[in-house]
Amino acid sequence: MCSFLVANWLISNLAYSNFFLQPRGPDETTRWQGYGFDFVHNLLHMTGEKVLQPFHDPDRRLVALFNGEIYNWEELGSELGSSFRSDGEVILSEYQRHGGSFVRRLDGEFALALFDFQRRELILARDPFGTKPLWFASSAALGRFACASYRSALERLGFEEQDIHQVEPNTALHLRLPSTEAGEAEAPVVIHQAAVFEFDMRQHKADTKDWQKLFLKAIQKRAGSTRFAPGRAVPAMCLSDGYDSGSIAVALGELGIAPAMYTVQAREDVRVLLARLEAMRVRHMNASWKLTQLSQEEFQREKTFLRENAEKVFYKLRPGYANVDDKAAAGLSWIYRQAAHFGQRLFLSGSGADEVISDYGAYGAPLEFHSTLMGHFPENLSTAFPWLNFYLGTQQDYLAKEESTAGAHGVETRYPFLDRSLVQEFLWLSNDAKNSLYKAPIHEFLASEQFPFVPGVKRGFSADRNLAGSSEGHDDAGAARARLWARARARERGDGGEVETATVAACSHQCEEEGSFSLEELMEVVELESVRIKDLSEALPALQRARARRAQQALRPPLSLAAANGVEPTPGVVILTSCMEEHYFLTYCGPLFSSIGEAFHSPSDESRPRVPVVKVMVATAGLAAATLEAVSRVMPWVEFAPFQEHEEQLSSHEDPTEGENYRRLTYQSLKLQQYLLLWQTRILPLKEVAFVLCMDSDMVVAKPFMHVFELLQQRQVDIAFSYYDGTREVPWGSTEELAFTKKKGYVRLQGGLLIMRNSLDALQWFATWKSLTEVTLFHNENENDLGQRWRDLLEEFKGPSQAALAFLLTQGEVEKVMKDAATCCSSLRSIELESLRPGGENFRVTMMGLPTQYLNDAESTADGLLPQTAHIVHLKGTWWRNVLPEGRREITTPTRSFAWNWQAFELWHHHYVHFLRLLRDGGFEVH
Repeated sequence: MCSFLVANWLISNLAYSNFFLQPRGPDETTRWQGYGFDFVHNLLHMTGEKVLQPFHDPDRRLVALFNGEIYNWEELGSELGSSFRSDGEVILSEYQRHGGSFVRRLDGEFALALFDFQRRELILARDPFGTKPLWFASSAALGRFACASYRSALERLGFEEQDIHQVEPNTALHLRLPSTEAGEAEAPVVIHQAAVFEFDMRQHKADTKDWQKLFLKAIQKRAGSTRFAPGRAVPAMCLSDGYDSGSIAVALGELGIAPAMYTVQAREDVRVLLARLEAMRVRHMNASWKLTQLSQEEFQREKTFLRENAEKVFYKLRPGYANVDDKAAAGLSWIYRQAAHFGQRLFLSGSGADEVISDYGAYGAPLEFHSTLMGHFPENLSTAFPWLNFYLGTQQDYLAKEESTAGAHGVETRYPFLDRSLVQEFLWLSNDAKNSLYKAPIHEFLASEQFPFVPGVKRGFSADRNLAGSSEGHDDAGAARARLWARARARERGDGGEVETATVAACSHQCEEEGSFSLEELMEVVELESVRIKDLSEALPALQRARARRAQQALRPPLSLAAANGVEPTPGVVILTSCMEEHYFLTYCGPLFSSIGEAFHSPSDESRPRVPVVKVMVATAGLAAATLEAVSRVMPWVEFAPFQEHEEQLSSHEDPTEGENYRRLTYQSLKLQQYLLLWQTRILPLKEVAFVLCMDSDMVVAKPFMHVFELLQQRQVDIAFSYYDGTREVPWGSTEELAFTKKKGYVRLQGGLLIMRNSLDALQWFATWKSLTEVTLFHNENENDLGQRWRDLLEEFKGPSQAALAFLLTQGEVEKVMKDAATCCSSLRSIELESLRPGGENFRVTMMGLPTQYLNDAESTADGLLPQTAHIVHLKGTWWRNVLPEGRREITTPTRSFAWNWQAFELWHHHYVHFLRLLRDGGFEVH
């Protein structure tokens, strides 16, 4: 756990810029200038000799800094017949031997920056899961460049939000450094990007024996070094009643490593914890255990500490919510504080196990709203890899939480479940082996070791539960714990401290420490029911699955963020879309229907959990009745509503460009009018429908997204929309076109994707938005100041509905609100509107934006690859209008090339072919 900061100028406000970085490296801060750069490093000395950074080779003009641990440094040194003083020294050596691909040889948890001033290149790289943070900022206008372990350092150096970028997990970025002889300052530019590690998708192993061996090796790498710095050899860890911490504790015992274990008693089952301690005692496993019940004051104190001293990182999966708001972070902060106090600077974390081994699901049912696999791995793993949480999602969010929290206390976190070889071993398991049990390899490891655990149970860490002095009721072990706290207070000397604790030596001899309990005493205090380990470990897999299903049914609704707040998940949804003109129907609507059917209605996939039927209601004009009848036969969940009165308003332009411009403006008001009528007459009376999703027909669904509706239910959102948060490119046009249209720097909105609660208030909001869209079009024709303002908004937001949405969202204060995503979009906005009903009272609705990464991240496919965060692909722009009707892959347009869109094209083509096949099978002749 170190940190670094590099800038291509002399940093004048170092104390300010280094504020959050310095605690990550409490042992020493070094600063060195050279080659026109200012290098700063904060060191936490963990392994080998104390070697200060940066690493510098003056002959070859190389400079490197890194944060983390490289576990195979001694092995790489032995290949050369030499010995390195510390793990970081291997970086320059491997670069000289293998060039830019050297990062692929590093087995560890790291973020690094390597400057080759002779070749004018810079490499920024993070390990396969991005366990250690790394950011860079570049301002071409100022000629300034910097990279740092934390984003805050770059912000404090004066970079604007749009200039700051995160190096993604499993990524090595190669940048071209400007010539030092240049007359003016220049900023480096990215010239190449490569993966640090390539995972193999073959699922060819039938049992978890190799995984169990590699798990022990992953623990040994992280906690069993013979080269630890003095005082760093005792690893700390959380001990809970769950799978992940239990397996780490067992592995440490098997390896003869004595950890310091900490438990914040919030939701943990004390009986399971004590059964685990008894198992350790029987095995003669040395460990110390500190159990605490935080008070309300202590919990608030840790939260305040984090807000003042920890890097603030906003979660990507929970807009507007940051690590410093996370209740678990406060509990972790207390644990890290204790570990640091006793000199335990190494911490083993269970992070990554949920993301990789179960994806927060079990047997095809989600345990959290953000699960995409739902615990069921497909026969062809490449169709699902990498799933949302594998690299990003909660993987990225929760690692940021741990790194920021531990970093504030100067503690280094290591993640055995994210060992690249161990993860590869898991991926190699057959899908049957993966799906046989909840967290199958961990389950079988714990069972083989006869270590107590409760099969099929996932219990998150909520440090705000069961606080001392709280009026909240305790769980079923509360009475026993109360006796434990009373006895602890009676035995501890002095003022007892601010935290009520019991320290237990889980070993075979009597603990003689003042103020501590022996394990036997503790077992007497808490009336432990006998735990028959044999019953837990030897039950048949079928019995385990049945038990897990019963547990999930008893917990109705499933364990998700929404369910935790008492919200019924997986609501009924009606998708509203519109299609006008026959050829557009076959080109766009058909693939959309096919993708919705595959995502939500596939009858062939018995493993997919049942969700309420997602119904599609389509407003049409200019379509033949025979076409609609044919589709209704093969897709009974699609309902058509013809608007023949609108057919005379359809485009008759022969010129394609003129026709498209006419459609873009004229069809907007027609479509919204159709939606409003259908919603009012057909959907609002349907009580089983919780949400209405308005969706442009030029979209395809990449994978299900019911979790989005759960989130909206949880946060009681009336209207949700998608927006671009400024970190993504969009395929609307060339660089010159984008520069011309994005003059004011507003946050961009997606008017073609709206999710609204099926309520009268939301319906009135929609009617207001529709009217405002028509006003936008009307005033656009006026040659006065008001008309110019709307023309500016139209140009900025690329469409009348988006302009109207921005105006309504901000209550007319577009210039004031729309420049900040946090203000306008990522947090709830409550707005008041006049009722459209005669004599009705004013009403309020809550609006919230969903960043493109959360739902339709396919707006950003510059490398041709659909991001794994994409649930919806929007076929936008002139490129699609030219390519799809022709069915051609290779075409040149003023916007983007085929390379930008090829994977999106393949997805569209798959559903286009499938839709035509369905029609033909249903007896409809397609020309």
